[in-house]
Amino acid sequence: MIKNKQTGNRITAVYLPVISGLLCFVILALLVTPNITRFYVTHIKYKVNDGITEDLKQSELFADLESGKSICFLGDSITRGSATGGIPWYQSVSPYIKGKVTNFSKSGWMVKDLIESGSSIPVSDIYVVAIGINDIIFSKNERTSPDSSEYVKRLEQLARIIEDKSSEAKIYFITPWPISNSNNTLDERFNHFHDAIIEWCESEDYICIDSQPIIDEVRDVDGSEKYMYDEVHPNSTNGVALYCYAVLKAGQERKTAKL
Repeated sequence: MIKNKQTGNRITAVYLPVISGLLCFVILALLVTPNITRFYVTHIKYKVNDGITEDLKQSELFADLESGKSICFLGDSITRGSATGGIPWYQSVSPYIKGKVTNFSKSGWMVKDLIESGSSIPVSDIYVVAIGINDIIFSKNERTSPDSSEYVKRLEQLARIIEDKSSEAKIYFITPWPISNSNNTLDERFNHFHDAIIEWCESEDYICIDSQPIIDEVRDVDGSEKYMYDEVHPNSTNGVALYCYAVLKAGQERKTAKL
């Protein structure tokens, strides 16, 4: 019995450091792997086509991103990156942003949520607002904008909150992100909201970036499945890059049209 006990002690003495080492390796891997993945995703998989071309840089938005001014992105799950591991739609252009960046968004948010959270919106020089798709989809929700008229009224209230917080701020509004595989009723509602924000921005002299036609055009050619995680969210392989490209391209086309 003493011999067996001694043998057991020797086995424990040999294998305990090995087991401890393996446990340490597993813990370290769990801690490091997400950061490695995040680095890979951020710097490799989210390029816009062949990169940010000179053509895409020709927009007022891009100039503001490079200006060194602080910028705040407001929105819902697509701005939050809920379906892409926390990577927002603007990730591809992030290396060009020189000023402080804040992301004020949450999955499921509608315009009403941004209004009610107005006191927490950070002070910034530039605001990029991409909100409305949940208002369109969840038409029966008590928090949604019931129609396009109420939608723009709430956007106006949001704009006033931002301007009271930062009187010299520039505000960009992005039209609602398009939906894939929708139905006629939803298409009609989307079109009403889409047209309403464009008309409202023109009347109030806000900058409106209409990314929807560009996104739809690319998806029609290549197929939605290449870019979409589901009917609403862009995927992590191509979708985020497409959305960022569409915003930059629409901004560039807007500038060209004004010349």
